[in-house]
Amino acid sequence: MNRRDFFRALEKKLAGLILLTVSAPVRSRGAVPRFETLYDYYFPKHSNTVLSEYRRMFDEGVLKDNPKWELDERWGSFCRAFRGNEKAFHEFITAQWRTGQGEFGEEWVYMCLLLLLRLGDDQFAKLLSRENKRTRELVGMAIDSNIDWKKHPFTKTRAVYEYRYVRDVR
Repeated sequence: MNRRDFFRALEKKLAGLILLTVSAPVRSRGAVPRFETLYDYYFPKHSNTVLSEYRRMFDEGVLKDNPKWELDERWGSFCRAFRGNEKAFHEFITAQWRTGQGEFGEEWVYMCLLLLLRLGDDQFAKLLSRENKRTRELVGMAIDSNIDWKKHPFTKTRAVYEYRYVRDVR
């Protein structure tokens, strides 16, 4: 085992130990909502917005095991990233169609949001921080206007990019 691998293994063990030591008090305070709670909040089942349409698509294609979606060019890497595959996260987040017009760009935005909800602040921020500045900023632009920052701060993720959405209050 080389030195780099040794320190990675040590880092994982320490992180696990720290997580075991610290996680009980944090959870008891209710600091981190469960995925289902966040999913219901950001993608309500019944609303007159496009978010409910995306909810139906996500329910059908991602939350259920649906091999058809995992073979799709656009949805495949997203489905694997949703299940925690780090390589697939990179593939999805850097996909050519991320800057597409119309529904393709919109799909990517809501898929980024869903990945944040699913992976959580720690894991999403960790994976996003590995990407180049342009990618981090594109993701920031995608999610920043869609998060209720007072209710769900996602502080680690927000620290990874500089973009901040400012509502027009005219």
